[in-house]
Amino acid sequence: MARDQCRPPGMRARPGRKGAVTYYMLSKSGRRIVLGKDFTLACARWVHEQKEQVKESPPATASGLLDAFVQCSLPQPNERAAVIRYVELNTLRDYFSARGDPGYDVINSEKCFLSWCKRDNRVRIPDGPIRLFRRVWKFALELDLTKRPCPWNPVDLRSLRVTLEAVDVLSMYATGSLRHLLLQILGKGDSSGTTIGQSSAMEYETSLAKDLLGAIDRAISSLRASGRAQLVPRIAGITSAELVKLLETPEIVLARPPGRLLLEHRRLELKEALNSERRTASKKAATQPMTAERGSADLSVRVDRTETHAQCPD
Repeated sequence: MARDQCRPPGMRARPGRKGAVTYYMLSKSGRRIVLGKDFTLACARWVHEQKEQVKESPPATASGLLDAFVQCSLPQPNERAAVIRYVELNTLRDYFSARGDPGYDVINSEKCFLSWCKRDNRVRIPDGPIRLFRRVWKFALELDLTKRPCPWNPVDLRSLRVTLEAVDVLSMYATGSLRHLLLQILGKGDSSGTTIGQSSAMEYETSLAKDLLGAIDRAISSLRASGRAQLVPRIAGITSAELVKLLETPEIVLARPPGRLLLEHRRLELKEALNSERRTASKKAATQPMTAERGSADLSVRVDRTETHAQCPD
């Protein structure tokens, strides 16, 4: 049975005389616990039994809580999801192990985990393990293992990554104080250069906004010419105030783009030129008339074949 391959650990199947399958599991004492013949209901009952076992021996540390969560979790639906879950769990285990495997009721905020990721460069996308840990904490609350709200707040770096991609593109066309600010955001600038406080704040904001408009126009033209219009809405909506605030966001270190987009190849122009050549060649082939020489050649071939066939003996 195909779906038996997705049975959680410890669930067994006993086929009946008429082909019906009964699912069951064994308790710690060896007692058989019948889970039923419906696979979906059997999985729900398996989860319930696993949670009851966790309640009997509740975990006391963060690593123990992770193990209990895994014990009560059904298999992932596909190989890719299983690999992601494996990597995220190992990341959390490494983090708590580095902190001495603390009791889960004294775990600090997610900022400690983000600092660990930044310092050790252990994971490039830390928001995945954070989301998983929030699920683990919800599991602990459901089993009354703790009454404390989850100490880790959700962190979504996906929109921040898109914004930093836009900043990276803008930095190619920025000048003056704007370029200095963008390079600082990307971690490529010198923080000892020009800052907002060196001159009048009003003059600085006016100059920044003016330079930003010009950089946005040049960046959008280049993106459209290179066939990368996905970033156009984000770049068009970016403001100087947002850039200044972005510089003070600690998560930018974890979301900076690993490389630079290539915008010099003019992909759309090359594609249009190739399509134009193909259309021209297609029109020439369709309008080219059949010559008399080709028609006579075909006729002679048919005549020769007829004469040859007439001379053949029976």
